[in-house]
Amino acid sequence: MRRTRLAAVAFAAFLAAPAAAQPETLLRLSETVQRSVRADELNAVLRAEAVGSSAAAVGEQVNRMVAAALERARAAPGVTVSTGSYTT
Repeated sequence: MRRTRLAAVAFAAFLAAPAAAQPETLLRLSETVQRSVRADELNAVLRAEAVGSSAAAVGEQVNRMVAAALERARAAPGVTVSTGSYTT
């Protein structure tokens, strides 16, 4: 019993020793969890930009790009397409 008490005191003294006496250790922990679930919903945002010297020409170019993207999206089965705020 006396040895156990002495060992416990020695271990406690070891733990209480200044940290500067021991080299620092950098420990990095990470965890990844994956779970397969049934597809639910996905929202995608489309942005089109064009640069030019004429506002009208740039507006037409952006309109063509957006119209083409909307046409392709509407052709995809199971995809619902809508436009929110749309300015040129």
